[in-house]
Amino acid sequence: MRHDDKSGPWVLSIHDKDPQGFLAFDLREILECLLPAIEPYRWVAYDVDVEGEFAIPEEELLTTAALLETSRKIAQTIDGRFVGYEDNVDQATIAVDCSRSFPRSQAVLEVVAVDSTLFDILTKKAAHVALLRSRFSDLREEDTSQYW
Repeated sequence: MRHDDKSGPWVLSIHDKDPQGFLAFDLREILECLLPAIEPYRWVAYDVDVEGEFAIPEEELLTTAALLETSRKIAQTIDGRFVGYEDNVDQATIAVDCSRSFPRSQAVLEVVAVDSTLFDILTKKAAHVALLRSRFSDLREEDTSQYW
């Protein structure tokens, strides 16, 4: 189901590749692209698998700055879910939300790394969609009925 720019949620997938056929970006580039809209957000990471010497803490409340700093230190994000909440979220909300589907949760953004092949972006904000469209060349809007 495609949406106009006034309603959500949206599911977008990013497929930008380098000349060798590998992803031309990683989590850090997505966060940097979205930074004007997500700076005050709080994040929780789940099921993270990365290459490099650093790890992203899982199931802990992180600021955007902390998640971005850590993402800059890892070589590649293989898998993971990074769930973004507006800054007034508390641990109790997150505990309840982890069992809800994205549209019913209080999360406003979810970045999902899929087996080093693409990233899915689930968002409730048109501003996120616009920022991603301005940065990535192979951005596809997915059918939300296939996700929920």
